[in-house]
Amino acid sequence: MRRTYLDYNATSPTKPEVIDAVSDCLKSWSNPSSVHQAGRDSKACLEAARRQVAALAGCHSKQIVFTSGGTEADNMVIQDASFDSYLALATEHPAVRVPIQMKGSKAQSLKVDDQGIIDLAFLEAALKQATGKILLCVMYANNETGAVQPIKEVVALARQYDAWVHCDAVQALGKIPVSFSDLGVHSMALSAHKIGGPPGVGALIVAEGQEVAPWIQGGGQERSFRSGTVNVPGVVGFGIAAELAQACLADASNHAVLRDQFEEALKRITPDVRIFSEDAKRLPNTSMFALEGFDSSVLFVSLDLAGICVSTGSACSSGVAKLSPVLLAMGVPEALAKSAIRISTGWASRQEDIDAFLKVWFRITASSGQNNKQPIA
Repeated sequence: MRRTYLDYNATSPTKPEVIDAVSDCLKSWSNPSSVHQAGRDSKACLEAARRQVAALAGCHSKQIVFTSGGTEADNMVIQDASFDSYLALATEHPAVRVPIQMKGSKAQSLKVDDQGIIDLAFLEAALKQATGKILLCVMYANNETGAVQPIKEVVALARQYDAWVHCDAVQALGKIPVSFSDLGVHSMALSAHKIGGPPGVGALIVAEGQEVAPWIQGGGQERSFRSGTVNVPGVVGFGIAAELAQACLADASNHAVLRDQFEEALKRITPDVRIFSEDAKRLPNTSMFALEGFDSSVLFVSLDLAGICVSTGSACSSGVAKLSPVLLAMGVPEALAKSAIRISTGWASRQEDIDAFLKVWFRITASSGQNNKQPIA
């Protein structure tokens, strides 16, 4: 059975060029901390990848610290003991939301509107009430709905209260232009596998003149923020993926067209379908929707049996019978949130993938009498 993959926000299939680069690196890899020629060659590969990632993220290469992924990058900042108050969107990824919640009374959840966009008035009130050194976490784009936050407006407000702004840009990178320098945030988390790079590799960007506490101490690698031998083959793969993503950013409009056509067809089949964050600025590749009366876990299984790979929300929560905290924070009724499905496209997606989903969707909804009986062309 041919698999139709529509779950790029969970992970992107690794690009062939990345696989080749990682394989080549593994064949000649040496410790980049070694001073012999083989070590210097690995060091050169490491720094070349750092420049490639920096070019995509809009920062200087020396601002990048390589990590095991976006989750570690988020935690490197959140676990810094120098902060006294913690503010984070209610719709943040668990990599941010969970460690923030563990701060107890020092933490506050920030409201979003029904489109999943931050309530700036609520944010200002929270900033006024916060004490000491403030950490404010606002993700660039939501992993479930694709909603894009007004980061520059958030930063302008936060600077009035000397708050450190950390931005999880894992989902935004490679899908929309990202410029760390232009946004003015203090730190940013990235991940390789969301852009066709290898899993287990990410990066933390820290603004010049700013510091976070050392995360792993030892040999002093990665400017002493994260000691330990660097995963050079993985980082090389990240660099190649970043370079390829930079070249393909212009194709983002094609994904938006594909998404819009998909949603139009979805509405023709099931007029009562609800598309989340539809009226907000969204990632061009993401559509999260629900049809009340359907259980998303049942839909998921039916789609999977038909060879369609989708998500019921965050991949980190897949298989767990829990309602999406993101949708609940947006005020979505539980009965509707229970039906949520997300599709997300990427570098290898084609119109036939969308068509395959729609045909299965039509069949599933027709069997319950919840579509308009108009067949898919």
